Amino acid sequence: MISTSNITLRVGKKALFEDVNIKFTEGNCYGLIGANGAGKSTFLKILSGQLEPTNGEVIITPGQRLSFLQQDHFKYDEYPVLDTVMLGNARLYEIMKEKEVVKKLIKNKETIASMESCTGGYFASTITCVDGSSEVLKFSAVTYSNEYKIKMGVNPDIIDKYSVYSIETAHEMSKNISKFACSTYGIGITGKINRVDENNLSGKDNEVFVSIYNSKNDTYTDMKIIVPNKPRKEVKELIVNDIMEKLIEIL
Repeated sequence: MISTSNITLRVGKKALFEDVNIKFTEGNCYGLIGANGAGKSTFLKILSGQLEPTNGEVIITPGQRLSFLQQDHFKYDEYPVLDTVMLGNARLYEIMKEKEVVKKLIKNKETIASMESCTGGYFASTITCVDGSSEVLKFSAVTYSNEYKIKMGVNPDIIDKYSVYSIETAHEMSKNISKFACSTYGIGITGKINRVDENNLSGKDNEVFVSIYNSKNDTYTDMKIIVPNKPRKEVKELIVNDIMEKLIEIL
């Protein structure tokens, strides 16, 4: 399942360990025991790919994957046991949350619609990968330009007063897409993902504003997400992941 071939790690002239060859076979549980500073955590980081050895390689059987949790005593305190296990594989955890959102919407007989700008339809494409999403996603619009936001019902006075990159504009987007689609919830997403918009210079280049509109009680749940300087696809995934977590809280 997992094996190492001649793993060596040197720190300066000192070899922390050298020519380690070991095989972890399927069906067994293993414990790593040693004195403080012997290199237990370091060796596990090499196994998980977080740290490159000086020499040697880690071999994982093709078609299998390695999941791991960070060595942090308090990082997962707020999560149930199942969620904590799932967090060992980030994508698996995200899929679980996406399924939970769709499942809750179906159970509550509620629907959702979205108007996206900087995420370019990533929320809609993510939720439609889940079985049953056709029952809950009423409509989705990608409105990069102010012109098409306005065509979808966004008040131009709000854009002029607060700028297109604001929570007020996100409010307009979420409410109007909900009204247009006659959905229970509306998602409005606007902001900049680490780029300068020459047509809209206001606002920071790494701020994204999200509004979740609830048509049942005419209320908004707001999010301001400071995005990291990473590739756009990764950032879109982070934004949608945060929205899914917030939807689970609301639903």
